[in-house]
Amino acid sequence: MNRFRALDIARGVAILGTLGTNIWIFTRTMEMTWLSALSSALTNGKFLGLLTLMFGIGMQLKHDSLQRRGLPWRRIYIWSMILLFLDGFLHYVFVFEFDVLMSYAFVGIIASLLITRSKKVILSVIILSLAVHGFSQFGPTPWSIGGEEPPLTAEEKRTLNERFGGTLFDDRGEIDWSEAEYEWDIAETYVGQVQDRLAHFWEGRQEAIMIIPMNLALFLIGALLVQAGLIGTDRRARTLQRRVLLFGLLVGVPLLLLSEYLPDRFPSLGMAGRYIIAPMVAFFYLGLVFLWERTRFLPILQSGLEHVGKMALTCYIGQNVISSILFYEWGFGLAPLESDAQTVLAWACIGFTLMLLSTIWLRYFERGPIESLWKKAEALAYPKRPTA
Repeated sequence: MNRFRALDIARGVAILGTLGTNIWIFTRTMEMTWLSALSSALTNGKFLGLLTLMFGIGMQLKHDSLQRRGLPWRRIYIWSMILLFLDGFLHYVFVFEFDVLMSYAFVGIIASLLITRSKKVILSVIILSLAVHGFSQFGPTPWSIGGEEPPLTAEEKRTLNERFGGTLFDDRGEIDWSEAEYEWDIAETYVGQVQDRLAHFWEGRQEAIMIIPMNLALFLIGALLVQAGLIGTDRRARTLQRRVLLFGLLVGVPLLLLSEYLPDRFPSLGMAGRYIIAPMVAFFYLGLVFLWERTRFLPILQSGLEHVGKMALTCYIGQNVISSILFYEWGFGLAPLESDAQTVLAWACIGFTLMLLSTIWLRYFERGPIESLWKKAEALAYPKRPTA
């Protein structure tokens, strides 16, 4: 079966889009200009949602491929999720504390047991997962983003001032963004960072655990979209692709605009931004990629993103390795950068580097380096061929 090019482009967009969020963590820029606000509005949570949808779509396509070849679906896919969990654990410990692969692996195992059930069962699980996720955001849970937080006391503000360089709060007790000097709690040595991630493992995995219901819903929605005929160039596929675009455009984008530009009038929307509204916007991005790929507009950029998508796991880990080397103290120590513009430029340069390197690599090899190792490890789950 030939690869559907738009999916590789969408996967590449999702990978570099997640860097658009994470790059601010690496560079530690706190200029707080319109540029950082625009970056947050466009990237924060949106590409995480898109990447999750892509995993669900990929899961269903893999199921269909294995079924056509008469290979055991659950045995192979669950083994691949075990490998993904191991990749995620190593990525978390040795590279970046905001890894999502471990969460995807756990959800993938659950979803793999569900996609062969009836659509009624799958839809019921989606609704239940979304309900649990919504309650986790607005109910009394350890990671709830809803509800009113009690104001900080004067003593708590003094403590925060001491922690963040003495100028986080001004004389009136208000946050002084222009003068604040942040002392980020990141170990200066590589070994120190690894030790911190291990010592605070569950704290570091809190978001990955919290988004499990959301991820499960998006996995299953992605699978249902494939079952409904999303992948292809026929009339049925294009109609569904257009509906995905319209859902994100007419539901996700208006909610995003209200949450970003009228937060005082719609405070609950502001709190729901990353984990409720952003996944809706992800549907708009996915539909936009389908439309863009058909136009062949900016073909060089499409090809670069397509190659990143084909080497998604390598590029996802690689972009965090590159950023760590550039910005952490044990590397070149370029952080903190002086301006938001420099952070956006850093993201663009790393993204261009990944597109260039993946394009060169795929001229000589069929898969990325990590994908090649993955394929060999995954083959261990395939049935043994009888010998003559």
